[in-house]
Amino acid sequence: MPLSSKHAQVSNSDADDDRKMHQAQYRNVLEPRYKKNLLIAALPPLPSDAELATALEVRVEAAELERSYSKERRLSLAHAVEDLVVPLPRLVRLARAMFILLHEGYRHRAPDSPGAAEALRKSCELQASCDFGPNGPAPRAQQNSMALIGASGCGKSFGLQHIMRLILPKIWHESLGKWQIPYLYIEMSFDGDSIHSLASSIFEELDYYLPGENYTDQFMKRERLNALQRLAVALNIAREHNVGTIVVDEANYERDPAQKIARFRKEAAAHRSPRQAKELHAETPLSRLLVTASNRSRIPLIFSGTLEMLRKVSPRFSQGRRMSGRGSSVWHPLSLVAEPGMPISEYEMLHHALGKCQWNKKLLNIDGNSVAMFHEYDQGIPDIAVKLWASVQEASIASGLEEITRPLVKATFEREFVMTQYCSIRVMTPTIASVATRWRTGYGTDEGGVGRGSQA
Repeated sequence: MPLSSKHAQVSNSDADDDRKMHQAQYRNVLEPRYKKNLLIAALPPLPSDAELATALEVRVEAAELERSYSKERRLSLAHAVEDLVVPLPRLVRLARAMFILLHEGYRHRAPDSPGAAEALRKSCELQASCDFGPNGPAPRAQQNSMALIGASGCGKSFGLQHIMRLILPKIWHESLGKWQIPYLYIEMSFDGDSIHSLASSIFEELDYYLPGENYTDQFMKRERLNALQRLAVALNIAREHNVGTIVVDEANYERDPAQKIARFRKEAAAHRSPRQAKELHAETPLSRLLVTASNRSRIPLIFSGTLEMLRKVSPRFSQGRRMSGRGSSVWHPLSLVAEPGMPISEYEMLHHALGKCQWNKKLLNIDGNSVAMFHEYDQGIPDIAVKLWASVQEASIASGLEEITRPLVKATFEREFVMTQYCSIRVMTPTIASVATRWRTGYGTDEGGVGRGSQA
């Protein structure tokens, strides 16, 4: 069944589309382990990679007639390239992994099944006790999680949200009298150290899909609830609304565990109250709280963040294990080397798609020379590649040159992309090659970033 069917839609839907109620329409489930599970029957089956690529792709091409438009109209059209989505192999693999994880997450949560009853019991215990510590080994089926780690500007956040749009955002099961929200997307608080902020993010996202519930007002403004109680309530409500997967973006914002321990010890020494010291000692990294709650409620997790996450995960095998397998991957800047079995590299795929977006009158020939010219400056970072192409187009049209040349690319990069050089390496250089090199080797950070994730 294609993704564009009644079970799924592919569009840049606005808030009204996201909040629209979709009645569950059940398909015939062929997989024996998924049978009699209405939560899975309401979802589309796993499509082929070709179907995923077609569903993910958003084409943008300049028509011949549009090149005869006035300068002002063409200047506006030049930035239409920012809507481009190229179904690179890495994006298709991520979509496949997310679909499988979603189905596996619902596998043991069929309504009225023993697994659902057990998840309800554990969620209620968690809400009552707020004990996020270890509670024995979780069953293998419960530990469903994956991670997407990559350089800033490689399209992680956009890719995740674009894939999420392939599934109906909110499904109503009339026979069950329950909602089903396949994906819940939250961002780690910027300070990475606020359980209140994490709970608030979950409530706000639930309120976005279910605006009449007002969970944020109900629970975030209650003075009697502490941070752990709010988080436990938020996750329990997410389970009640059949949230399929929680996507935790910007997980790199979480404070380094070593820094937290040092801070806790310092502050604990200043607390004379045994109760205050106990509460302080009980604080746990946010990711661990989420993993524990996920195990008990059986809601899978997808962590996404920059390469800074590697330094926080690497000291603990338990965390690294949870962020491995099931489609977990590290997205480096796009390479000029083609993957095995592919005729061209991912960067060439992106560059060829950009080459169809030329509103200047003298077209640039898309070949190895043009690939090398642009890669010299954008270094395979998709967000920079798309923005640089749009800026060069604009400069070509505005100046009256009406063609793309190496001097124009160089001048545009040095004029409009100064901050990418300053924020990343603090030194003015002709390109950002050293930044891409540090990202590829896993050293250094990308403080300051290079803008939002690319649609590529």
